Amino acid sequence: MSAPVVARDREPGLDVLRGFAVFGILLANIEAFADPGYLHRAAPLVGADAVAADLVAFLVESKFYVLFGFLFGYGLAVQLGRSLSGVRMARRLAVLFVIGAAHAVLLFAGDILMIYAIAGVLLFLLRGISAKRAAVLGVSILALFAILLMIAVLSGSAPIGEPAPGKAESVLANYRGDAGDVVTQRIEDLREIMLTWWALIPIILAYFLLGLAAGKSKLLHGRVIPSTRLWKALVVGLAVGLPPAALFAFATDGSGSWGIAMQGVGYFTAPALTMAYAAAILLFGRTAAGSRVHAMLAPVGRLALTNYLAQSLICALLFTGYGVALAGETGLAGALAIAMVVYAAQVVFSGWWTRRHAFGPAEWVLRSVTYWRRQPWHSGVSTSR
Repeated sequence: MSAPVVARDREPGLDVLRGFAVFGILLANIEAFADPGYLHRAAPLVGADAVAADLVAFLVESKFYVLFGFLFGYGLAVQLGRSLSGVRMARRLAVLFVIGAAHAVLLFAGDILMIYAIAGVLLFLLRGISAKRAAVLGVSILALFAILLMIAVLSGSAPIGEPAPGKAESVLANYRGDAGDVVTQRIEDLREIMLTWWALIPIILAYFLLGLAAGKSKLLHGRVIPSTRLWKALVVGLAVGLPPAALFAFATDGSGSWGIAMQGVGYFTAPALTMAYAAAILLFGRTAAGSRVHAMLAPVGRLALTNYLAQSLICALLFTGYGVALAGETGLAGALAIAMVVYAAQVVFSGWWTRRHAFGPAEWVLRSVTYWRRQPWHSGVSTSR
């Protein structure tokens, strides 16, 4: 008799998309490590760093958190089909919030896990709605925020702040200081970021709802999506998503109000470009070379939470006073090169780990608390639902 295998919460295609999203999130977050005072920077970037910043704004910013959020909602729909109880979900979200809080204070103030936990509660309360209503509600929330931001800009009430003199230098010095300086500055940054949660939580909930709608429709499992449909999603997604992304990245009115307006449009259109990315990845997987890439991405996706946290740990050791304090030294272009090396290492590590273990370290903790039972550590062992 063959050895029992660990039951997974994920379909293979979801793992691939998660693995891809992990890479995009690292590219989006790396600037906050390499130049922690970038939000307060007065002088614009020049040369290769300026080009890198424009490309990240154009192709990366807001797109991969959409994909991650979509997959979170999709995963909930799959779990609901396996009778995930309210008590288990409460434990899961509570431990996710605790992990996120520790991550925000110790490693990265831009943590998304706490927001996911809060929005996850709202999503669970809405779990009974139909796929169609979930999609309509998600799109409506995004449209509402886009309209509100546009109105704020047109009425002149949008907050356009000027960089505080010396603020960028002060933040950079703290992140290059000792551990106490780093944590103190990170808590200050977190406090500022939390002031935006009133907007971020509904937006993330909207992405969750789109994923919930797709999950209830069994979009990514139980059947093969026709290539013609994927090509249509790719073309439509690029047509809808690229123009506003380009305007956000490359156009400016010099006052900052244009960026706020386009950020609002981006909330609404980023899912289209994200859809195009997902369709392209799935189509690529149907080629010989793509199937090999998928085989490398899937383990990264199975360890998505572990890899997300590990990225912050590695970057903290590289860029802050925790380690070699490279913040302010590499430039954005150099930081992106470092990000690619870090992700390549995660691909190798994830493949090695998943051949030997049932779950990643963070996934093991999350699942053990969710089911209130110690989960198997090594692969090839069965586990209860």
